[in-house]
Amino acid sequence: VELKKFLKKIHKEFAPIMKEKHLYFDLKIEAKPNLFVKIDSLQMRQVMHNLLKNASKFTHEKGKILLTLKKDA
Repeated sequence: VELKKFLKKIHKEFAPIMKEKHLYFDLKIEAKPNLFVKIDSLQMRQVMHNLLKNASKFTHEKGKILLTLKKDA
């Protein structure tokens, strides 16, 4: 899975939900393009959805949620 595209899709899906809850939601990409990972994309999508649902649930109104892709070394 190309991770940048995967996270952009997740961000796009959640942006309206975050906006409705008056939350600042951004995606920050600090990795080189074409970063591929071997993952079960359906399982990872479910994990991301659970994390972001919890983040939106427990972040106060006008709070910030930042999803960052960063490759170390």
